[in-house]
Amino acid sequence: MSVKKLTKDIANSASGTSGLPNGVYIDKDYFSWESKNLLASNWFGIGFGIDVPQSGSIKKVDVLGTSLIMVRGENETIRVFYNV
Repeated sequence: MSVKKLTKDIANSASGTSGLPNGVYIDKDYFSWESKNLLASNWFGIGFGIDVPQSGSIKKVDVLGTSLIMVRGENETIRVFYNV
């Protein structure tokens, strides 16, 4: 299914009571388009404070092919770094 057709189906489903078309969950071309046009250009959550519950806690997170490390520091601040 083409990205153009899926985006048209999404617009049509928004006016009704149905959910998103199945293709948005399984189509590789749509995921590629969505990753480049929506996800990569916006901020979004990658975890929760509970994921790094205490000072020194570390959690590896993979987002859109990028490996990140979420760390809770000694001052309780959570920071995220590229995992290089």
